[in-house]
Amino acid sequence: LRRYLVNEKTMKTIWMAVLCVAAMHAGCGGSVDSTPAGPSPAQIQADVTAIVQAYEEAANAADWDAYAALFWKDDPRFSEIEDHIAEPFGRKTFEWLVDWCRKNAKAGNNMRFEKVVVHALSDAVAYATAIQVMPSSNGRSRVTLIATRQGKEWRFIHGHFSAAPKED
Repeated sequence: LRRYLVNEKTMKTIWMAVLCVAAMHAGCGGSVDSTPAGPSPAQIQADVTAIVQAYEEAANAADWDAYAALFWKDDPRFSEIEDHIAEPFGRKTFEWLVDWCRKNAKAGNNMRFEKVVVHALSDAVAYATAIQVMPSSNGRSRVTLIATRQGKEWRFIHGHFSAAPKED
Protein backbone atom coordinates (compact mmCIF):
# COMPACT_ATOMS: atom_id res chain seq x y z
CA LEU A 1 0.00 0.00 0.00
CA ARG A 2 2.87 2.38 0.78
CA ARG A 3 4.01 2.46 -2.86
CA TYR A 4 0.65 4.00 -3.84
CA LEU A 5 0.91 6.84 -1.33
CA VAL A 6 2.02 10.17 -2.72
CA ASN A 7 1.83 13.34 -0.72
CA GLU A 8 -1.01 15.71 -1.57
CA LYS A 9 1.24 18.50 -2.87
CA THR A 10 2.95 16.15 -5.33
CA MET A 11 -0.42 14.78 -6.54
CA LYS A 12 -1.75 18.31 -7.11
CA THR A 13 1.37 19.22 -9.08
CA ILE A 14 1.11 16.08 -11.21
CA TRP A 15 -2.61 16.62 -11.91
CA MET A 16 -2.15 20.27 -12.80
CA ALA A 17 0.60 19.34 -15.28
CA VAL A 18 -1.52 16.56 -16.84
CA LEU A 19 -4.56 18.80 -17.14
CA CYS A 20 -2.62 21.73 -18.56
CA VAL A 21 -1.07 19.50 -21.22
CA ALA A 22 -4.48 17.98 -21.99
CA ALA A 23 -6.10 21.41 -22.30
CA MET A 24 -3.33 22.64 -24.60
CA HIS A 25 -3.47 19.40 -26.60
CA ALA A 26 -7.25 19.58 -27.01
CA GLY A 27 -7.17 23.23 -28.01
CA CYS A 28 -4.53 23.03 -30.72
CA GLY A 29 -5.20 22.27 -34.34
CA GLY A 30 -8.37 24.31 -34.64
CA SER A 31 -10.77 21.37 -34.62
CA VAL A 32 -12.50 22.26 -31.37
CA ASP A 33 -15.21 24.86 -31.74
CA SER A 34 -15.31 27.51 -29.08
CA THR A 35 -17.74 30.38 -29.03
CA PRO A 36 -17.58 33.48 -26.79
CA ALA A 37 -21.03 32.71 -25.39
CA GLY A 38 -20.34 29.05 -24.70
CA PRO A 39 -22.11 26.77 -22.27
CA SER A 40 -21.97 27.45 -18.55
CA PRO A 41 -19.78 25.30 -16.30
CA ALA A 42 -22.96 23.69 -14.92
CA GLN A 43 -24.12 22.82 -18.45
CA ILE A 44 -20.70 21.41 -19.31
CA GLN A 45 -20.79 19.27 -16.17
CA ALA A 46 -24.26 17.99 -17.11
CA ASP A 47 -23.24 17.28 -20.72
CA VAL A 48 -20.05 15.41 -19.79
CA THR A 49 -21.81 13.50 -17.00
CA ALA A 50 -24.36 12.42 -19.61
CA ILE A 51 -21.69 10.92 -21.87
CA VAL A 52 -20.07 9.16 -18.90
CA GLN A 53 -23.50 7.64 -18.16
CA ALA A 54 -23.94 6.75 -21.84
CA TYR A 55 -20.54 4.97 -21.72
CA GLU A 56 -21.72 2.86 -18.78
CA GLU A 57 -25.09 2.12 -20.42
CA ALA A 58 -23.51 1.11 -23.75
CA ALA A 59 -21.00 -1.20 -22.05
CA ASN A 60 -23.72 -2.86 -19.98
CA ALA A 61 -25.99 -3.26 -23.03
CA ALA A 62 -23.04 -4.55 -25.11
CA ASP A 63 -23.95 -1.87 -27.65
CA TRP A 64 -20.46 -1.35 -29.02
CA ASP A 65 -21.56 0.96 -31.84
CA ALA A 66 -23.09 3.32 -29.27
CA TYR A 67 -19.96 2.97 -27.16
CA ALA A 68 -17.58 3.79 -30.04
CA ALA A 69 -19.71 6.81 -30.99
CA LEU A 70 -18.82 8.42 -27.64
CA PHE A 71 -15.18 8.90 -28.71
CA TRP A 72 -13.52 11.25 -31.22
CA LYS A 73 -11.62 8.21 -32.53
CA ASP A 74 -11.15 9.77 -35.98
CA ASP A 75 -9.41 12.80 -34.46
CA PRO A 76 -5.61 12.37 -34.78
CA ARG A 77 -5.29 13.55 -31.15
CA PHE A 78 -7.40 10.63 -29.85
CA SER A 79 -5.58 8.34 -27.41
CA GLU A 80 -6.11 5.93 -24.54
CA ILE A 81 -3.89 4.48 -21.87
CA GLU A 82 -4.68 1.21 -20.13
CA ASP A 83 -2.62 -0.86 -17.71
CA HIS A 84 -2.80 -4.04 -19.77
CA ILE A 85 -1.50 -2.40 -22.98
CA ALA A 86 2.17 -1.43 -22.93
CA GLU A 87 1.90 1.96 -24.62
CA PRO A 88 -0.70 4.65 -25.28
CA PHE A 89 -2.82 3.77 -28.28
CA GLY A 90 -5.05 5.43 -30.85
CA ARG A 91 -7.80 4.58 -33.28
CA LYS A 92 -6.45 1.30 -34.67
CA THR A 93 -6.09 -0.42 -31.30
CA PHE A 94 -9.31 1.17 -30.02
CA GLU A 95 -11.21 -0.28 -32.98
CA TRP A 96 -9.55 -3.68 -32.43
CA LEU A 97 -10.70 -3.61 -28.77
CA VAL A 98 -14.25 -2.61 -29.76
CA ASP A 99 -14.31 -5.42 -32.33
CA TRP A 100 -13.13 -7.89 -29.68
CA CYS A 101 -15.95 -6.69 -27.41
CA ARG A 102 -18.50 -7.12 -30.21
CA LYS A 103 -17.44 -10.76 -30.55
CA ASN A 104 -16.94 -11.65 -26.90
CA ALA A 105 -18.72 -9.32 -24.48
CA LYS A 106 -22.27 -10.03 -23.39
CA ALA A 107 -24.88 -7.64 -22.07
CA GLY A 108 -25.15 -7.55 -18.30
CA ASN A 109 -23.71 -5.85 -15.26
CA ASN A 110 -20.32 -5.39 -16.92
CA MET A 111 -19.20 -2.20 -15.26
CA ARG A 112 -20.25 0.95 -13.48
CA PHE A 113 -18.69 4.29 -12.72
CA GLU A 114 -18.65 5.52 -9.14
CA LYS A 115 -17.56 8.85 -7.65
CA VAL A 116 -17.81 10.66 -11.00
CA VAL A 117 -16.54 14.24 -10.80
CA VAL A 118 -16.56 16.54 -13.83
CA HIS A 119 -14.53 19.73 -14.17
CA ALA A 120 -14.82 22.23 -17.01
CA LEU A 121 -11.47 23.61 -18.16
CA SER A 122 -12.99 25.82 -20.86
CA ASP A 123 -16.21 25.95 -22.86
CA ALA A 124 -14.78 23.21 -25.11
CA VAL A 125 -12.64 21.03 -22.78
CA ALA A 126 -13.59 19.15 -19.61
CA TYR A 127 -12.40 16.12 -17.72
CA ALA A 128 -14.12 13.52 -15.60
CA THR A 129 -12.55 11.36 -12.93
CA ALA A 130 -14.20 8.22 -11.61
CA ILE A 131 -13.73 4.77 -10.22
CA GLN A 132 -14.67 2.08 -12.74
CA VAL A 133 -15.96 -1.07 -11.05
CA MET A 134 -16.10 -4.39 -12.92
CA PRO A 135 -18.26 -6.71 -10.77
CA SER A 136 -17.54 -9.93 -12.69
CA SER A 137 -13.81 -9.70 -12.03
CA ASN A 138 -13.91 -7.73 -8.79
CA GLY A 139 -11.68 -5.23 -10.61
CA ARG A 140 -11.48 -1.51 -10.06
CA SER A 141 -9.76 1.18 -12.08
CA ARG A 142 -9.08 4.83 -11.53
CA VAL A 143 -10.30 6.62 -14.65
CA THR A 144 -9.72 10.01 -16.21
CA LEU A 145 -11.71 10.87 -19.34
CA ILE A 146 -10.98 14.07 -21.24
CA ALA A 147 -13.87 15.36 -23.32
CA THR A 148 -13.87 18.00 -26.01
CA ARG A 149 -16.75 19.78 -27.65
CA GLN A 150 -17.07 20.19 -31.40
CA GLY A 151 -20.06 22.34 -32.24
CA LYS A 152 -22.61 21.32 -29.61
CA GLU A 153 -21.43 17.72 -29.31
CA TRP A 154 -19.22 16.39 -26.53
CA ARG A 155 -17.16 13.21 -26.91
CA PHE A 156 -14.09 11.73 -25.31
CA ILE A 157 -10.71 12.53 -26.87
CA HIS A 158 -8.65 10.68 -24.26
CA GLY A 159 -9.12 8.02 -21.60
CA HIS A 160 -6.70 6.84 -18.95
CA PHE A 161 -7.45 3.69 -16.94
CA SER A 162 -5.18 2.58 -14.08
CA ALA A 163 -5.83 -0.43 -11.89
CA ALA A 164 -6.77 0.68 -8.41
CA PRO A 165 -5.11 -1.01 -5.45
CA LYS A 166 -7.22 -3.59 -3.65
CA GLU A 167 -9.21 -2.14 -0.80
CA ASP A 168 -8.03 -3.27 2.62
